[in-house]
Amino acid sequence: MITSNRTHKLLAIMIGLMLGVAGCKQTPTAPATGEKANGTTATSSASSGGCYNAYYPASATLKRTYKSSYSGNNFPPSTFTETYSNFTSESFMHKMEFAPYEMKSKTGQTVASSGAVVVESGVKCKPDGLMALESGNLNAGQNVQYKYKTVKTEGISYPVESDWKVGKKWDLQYEIEGEFAKTPLPNMTAPKGTMNISSEIVGKESVTVPAGTFEAFKVSMTMTNKMVMKMNGKEMPMNNTVKSTAWFAKDVGMVKSLADVGGASTELVSITK
Repeated sequence: MITSNRTHKLLAIMIGLMLGVAGCKQTPTAPATGEKANGTTATSSASSGGCYNAYYPASATLKRTYKSSYSGNNFPPSTFTETYSNFTSESFMHKMEFAPYEMKSKTGQTVASSGAVVVESGVKCKPDGLMALESGNLNAGQNVQYKYKTVKTEGISYPVESDWKVGKKWDLQYEIEGEFAKTPLPNMTAPKGTMNISSEIVGKESVTVPAGTFEAFKVSMTMTNKMVMKMNGKEMPMNNTVKSTAWFAKDVGMVKSLADVGGASTELVSITK
């Protein structure tokens, strides 16, 4: 069942990219309100570099692990981790690693499986916030038809700490071009277009997940993909919209998200600083 395998992988990566593709190396000064003890320690001020974002912290030692479940289909739960590297005063690298998964039928037969998938993105530290420079390789893995590259990025992924207030809005837009991963098909062009993520802080509330209980800002997000490809000279639109809600806690980052694709629910399982 190649279709199920492929759909599950893309769904997990899409949700992960939408909700977690940015961060900033920082120096947390205190645990988040109500946070359970997880044996974490704050990073030192010397390691904060030139970037700071209290609502999406990152450091060379920080690691967040998430678990996603899908109520809208038969996909098994998936897990992914976020880590960071290559820090400078103005940028760093963000990496998401999706664990292997296996889907079985009611009779116990394996009907779909996937090896580990890694998606990386450079992150730039700007005066108004953080900007993930690449949209990530949405076709990471095997048996892909297209590979995508980001040719232009505008906006921010997350605003600076002082802007985290109810009513704050921001946008992030990527201009993307595709290319055939294998032999190009005759009379057909690879997709190209834009991906836009619009966000708004709509509230603040207490959220409980496996990693603890946190006081978190509630953020409404809408990701709109407008892609087009040509076949025999005729344009074929490839558009879709994904809506989600995510919760971000100070000195922790994202702790929970709910997306309308596949009934996806993602929760923070653990965080190591």
